[in-house]
Amino acid sequence: SSVSFVASVMHGRRKKDAIELSDEEKQRERDQLLTGLGLFREILEQRRQKVYTMHTHEITMKALQFNPEFSTLWNYRREIILHVGKGEAGVTMLQGELKLLEKVLHKAAKAYCVWFHRRWVLDELVKRGSTAELLEAELALCDKHLQLSNRNFHCWGHRQWVIDRLRQLAPATRPDKWDNQDLEFTTAQIDRDFSNYSAWHRRSLLPSKLLDGEAELETVKHAIFTEPGDQSVWGYHRWILAGGNQGGPGVPRRPMAPRATHMVLFDSQLYVCLSARAAVPDGGCSATLSTGAGTLSGTLEPVCIEGRCSNPRLPSAREPLPSDVWKFRTEVAVVSGEELSLEGSLAIYDPSSAEPVAVPVQLAGQPRGAAGGTGWSAGCLRVPPECESLLLQELGMLDELLEIEEDCKYAVMARAQIVDSLGLDERSAADDWALLETLDPPRAGYYAQARADASMRKRLRNWLTAAETGSIGPLDWRSCCTPRVHRPLLVAALGVRELVLAENRLTMPALRDVLVVLGPGLRRLDAADNPLAGDLATVLSAAPLLEHLDVSRCKIAKWGGSYSGPLRSLMLTSNPVVEIIAGEGVQQSLATRWPALAAAACHHDRDELVIKVS
Repeated sequence: SSVSFVASVMHGRRKKDAIELSDEEKQRERDQLLTGLGLFREILEQRRQKVYTMHTHEITMKALQFNPEFSTLWNYRREIILHVGKGEAGVTMLQGELKLLEKVLHKAAKAYCVWFHRRWVLDELVKRGSTAELLEAELALCDKHLQLSNRNFHCWGHRQWVIDRLRQLAPATRPDKWDNQDLEFTTAQIDRDFSNYSAWHRRSLLPSKLLDGEAELETVKHAIFTEPGDQSVWGYHRWILAGGNQGGPGVPRRPMAPRATHMVLFDSQLYVCLSARAAVPDGGCSATLSTGAGTLSGTLEPVCIEGRCSNPRLPSAREPLPSDVWKFRTEVAVVSGEELSLEGSLAIYDPSSAEPVAVPVQLAGQPRGAAGGTGWSAGCLRVPPECESLLLQELGMLDELLEIEEDCKYAVMARAQIVDSLGLDERSAADDWALLETLDPPRAGYYAQARADASMRKRLRNWLTAAETGSIGPLDWRSCCTPRVHRPLLVAALGVRELVLAENRLTMPALRDVLVVLGPGLRRLDAADNPLAGDLATVLSAAPLLEHLDVSRCKIAKWGGSYSGPLRSLMLTSNPVVEIIAGEGVQQSLATRWPALAAAACHHDRDELVIKVS
C-alpha cells in the first residue's frame, strides 16, 4: 500500500498524520462504512421506539466495537441498563460493561464519550454497594494506560476523578494518602519524560506543603536547559512564579486570592481597589475606617460592575456581583487630606473550593485624590518585596539561557513577563515582546498587544512615582498602538484626572470600557487620532465630570441627545459629525445638543470645529 505523511508541529512536538490511503484501503473503508451505517440505522430506530432489551444491549455492543466514538450509542446502553439491569443482574451487566470499555480503550483511548461512560458505570457500581477496592483497581488501570501514553489528558482527568471519589468513600482514612501518592506518581512521570502537560498540571494542584519550592525550581531549571523549546515545562515555571507571589518565594499556593492595593477618594466617597475581581454572596462586607476625627463603621460594596458572575458552588441562589473596585459606604463623609487606616475582610468564593476565602483589606495613608501621599504609590503594580529576590534569580537564569539559545521564544516571553512584573527602570519588557513578534510571526498580534500593555504599565508606574511626590500631571498613554486598555491597568490608574490616549487604535466600545472605570474622576481626556466611530454621547455619558475633551481626527458621525454636563471645551475637528452640524447651522445645532452654549465660543472652518465655554 502507498501511504504518505505530512509532518506538523503541536506544542513544540512533531507529529505525523496519514493523509492518503491506497485504493484497496479506501475500498475496504467504504465497505465497512456501509455495513456500519446499516447497523446504526437499525439501532437508532430501536432507540426511537424505546426498545430496552438484552437483544438491543447485544447489538449496541457490536456497533460500539465497530465505532466506539458514537456517543449516542453509549447513551442508549445506559438507558438499557437502567431499565433491565435490576438487582444482581444489573451488577453483572455493569461489570461486563467495564470489560467492554477496557477493550474499547485500546482502540479509542482519547474518546470523551468512552471515559464519560466508564465514570457512569463506576458510579452505578458504587451506588449498588461496591467498595473502594473497585476504585483502587481503577486507579491501577489508569496508571497502566498512562504507562502506554503518558500525555493522555483524558486518562489523567479520569484518574483525578477516581481519586476524588476515593476521598468521598473514605474521608477520614489517611487524608494525605492520595496527595502523597499523586506527588510520587507525577514525579515518576516527569522523571520519565518531562514533556508532559498533564503531569505538570496535576502537580500544580497539590497542597503547597508537599512541595519544596527550591527543589521544584531546580527540577524546572534542569528541564528547561535540557529542552528549552518544550512548552510544557514553561507553563509550570510561570505557575511557580505566580504562586510564589502569593505564598512566598518559590512556594506555590492556592487559591491566588486578590489583595487590596490602594484607596481613592472621590467627592467624600472612599473607594478600595483590589488586584483582581472578587465576589461575595451578600454584596458587601463590614469594615472600619480610622481617621483623625475617630473611627467610622461601614460596609464595602462592589461598584464599576459589568455583567454578572455565575458560580454553582455558591449557597445562595442570588448571583454575586464581581468587582475589583469597592466603595466604603458610611453615613459620615470622608474628609480629603486626612491620613486614613482602613481594616476589613472580604469573604470571597474561590472557584476551586466550596468554602469562602477571607481576603484581608488593610490600607493606611492618604488616599488618591490629594496631592502626594501614599495613595499614589506605584506599589499597586509591583510584586510584594519578599518575592523580588526570587524573580531576580529567575531573570538571571533566563539571561544565561538566552546567551546559549537566543531564539527560544518561551525564554524571551518569560523574561518579558518577569521584567514587566518587577518594573525595572533599566530594562524594558516591550523590547522582548517586539523580539517575539519576529521569532513567532503567527502570534504577532498577541505579542503586539502584550508590548503595548508593557509600555502602558511602565508609563503608569512612572506617573504614579511622580504623583507620589506631588507632581500629578497627565497620564500619557499616547502612541501605544493599542486597541484596548485592559482592566487591571485601569484599576491601577483609578484617580487619574487627565488622560492622554491619542494616536492609538481605540474603538468607541474600547474607549467606553476605559471611561466606565476612570470616568468618575476624569476631568480632561485627549482621545484624538483614534478610529472612534459612532455617537459622541457615548463618551459624554460615561464621564459625567469631564471638562475638556479632544476627539479630533476620529470617525464620530453622530451626536445624539442633549448634554448638560460641566464640559468647557470640545474639539471635533475632522469628524463626519462636523459636516452634519454645519449643515444644520452650527450655533442652532449645538444649542440644541448643548443648551449651555449660549456663552460658548465656536471656531468652525470646513471640517474644523472647536468649542469653548467661557
